[in-house]
Amino acid sequence: MTIKNYKELLKKRCKNEYDQLMEEMKQLPTDVIIKRSYERIIKSDMLACIVEGFLSQEESEALLCYEKPLEYIYAEWLHNSLSCLDVMRTSLNLCANVAVKEMKSRRK
Repeated sequence: MTIKNYKELLKKRCKNEYDQLMEEMKQLPTDVIIKRSYERIIKSDMLACIVEGFLSQEESEALLCYEKPLEYIYAEWLHNSLSCLDVMRTSLNLCANVAVKEMKSRRK
């Protein structure tokens, strides 16, 4: 009995899906490409998480039920309450706090 590596299968399918998206976008007018750049960036980040092995075998198997798992993940993400801005704000605060500490230490 062969055990399937669903994480690897999902990684390959999503990579192919992303590559197809990039090829499709090359054929679009510049204004459409700009309008869809957010989609490209988010899908790129999601693909990176998949490639890193963030998901379990079971989660990967479930996502493989979709013809275009990356599109499914993106569509679901658009409708959830999570925001990239929350991550950016947290990062900005951490960076600013480090800068304040460095500034204070230089003044001593």
